[in-house]
Parts: sequence; C-alpha cells; structure tokens
Amino acid sequence: QGLAAWLYCGSGGYAPLQAPFGGRERRLCTNPIAMAFPAEGDGPILGDFATSVAAEGKIRVYRARGESLPDGWILDKHGRPSNDPNDFYDGGSVLPIGGPVAHKGYTLAFMTDILGGILSRGGFAGKPATKFSNTTLILALDVERFVPLADAAAEATQAANYMLDTPLAEGSHGIMYPGQKEIKNRKERSAKGIEIEAETWSQVMSLVKEFNLEETLAPLPE
Repeated sequence: QGLAAWLYCGSGGYAPLQAPFGGRERRLCTNPIAMAFPAEGDGPILGDFATSVAAEGKIRVYRARGESLPDGWILDKHGRPSNDPNDFYDGGSVLPIGGPVAHKGYTLAFMTDILGGILSRGGFAGKPATKFSNTTLILALDVERFVPLADAAAEATQAANYMLDTPLAEGSHGIMYPGQKEIKNRKERSAKGIEIEAETWSQVMSLVKEFNLEETLAPLPE
C-alpha cells in the first residue's frame, strides 16, 4: 500500500518459551519481528521471523514427524542441549538466534518484548498479562514523504537483484532476497495445496469433531 513497515510482536509476557542468552529457563516468547518495503514484481521485500532459533510451531512439526531437531535449537529442562523436541514440551527452552553470538538474537527478542508489550499496555516479561495475547507495535512509514514510491520500489528491486547476483559460496543452493521464498511458496501452494503431516492433520480433525464442525467444513479428507 505504498508504506514501509516494522512490526514487533510479543506475548504479553504470558507463557514464555525462550531462554535469554546465557540462561536456561524460559523468560521470553519467540517474539517475531516483521519488516517490509515496497518493491517491483511479485511482492515487497519482506522479513518476518522469530527472534528465537525457531518458532514453536516448527518444533511442533518436528515432533509430529518423529524427527530430531537440528543442533542448537533447544535446551532441556535441566539446561542441557537437546535434539529431542519432546524435551522442549517437557519444560525445556528454545534458544535465541545466533549460536555463539546469540546475545544479538536475545537483544532482538528483548527489545521486541518491551516495544510490543509496554507501549501496548498488554503485559511484558517480568509483568505478564493474565492470558496470552499478541502485544504488538506496528510502525508504518509513508515512503512518498521521502522519495517517489515508484523510485523507492525500483531501487529496492535493484538492491535485491544485486544480492541475487552474488557469486555463490561453496555448497550454496542459491541466494534469495528477503521474502522471495515466501512468494515462491505462495505460488506453489496456491497451485498444489499445502502439505500437512498426518499427526498435525489428525489433531485438526479431532478439533473439528470436538466442536461438531464436520458439516460446516465438509468435505474434508480423513
């Protein structure tokens, strides 16, 4: 819509999942940040990511598939590194982005929590709300106040193409600009549908049946 934007989303300090850098207990949620800038072509330059190594939903997918987590994602409830997604749900913690320099990811997570939580009055780490909420601060910038929108979009696209033109590192499968993968996935899934692992679909169908929604959502595959 001709705007650049930043979004900071916390959880109201409720139900934390992420340990701070150097800690072993949950204090923050996954606290995602999103940023967007207009561009030419199929969509904006767009970043939208958890400030933890992974969003909780991705850990849930690994558990549903019966797969081990990559190294460096979680600690178990005793503060020990683990690859078992069940250890996370048994009181473990997800780690901030950055591995040995995760103080940077922790800073992003902490700043997201106070920007999204304190200014919205929705609760924050240290003063949690009484129930989960997505306490959010949204900043929208009118690009036209600085530069004609068409020029800004063209220059953002120029910057993206400059990234794509980088010689590949050894073992690389290619370069994408922020948001390009999501544009690609949207096209593919619009054409082919969305893959959902059997365990997750089973949980969805259990809720459908629990609330007697079969007829309103029919036809649904088993």
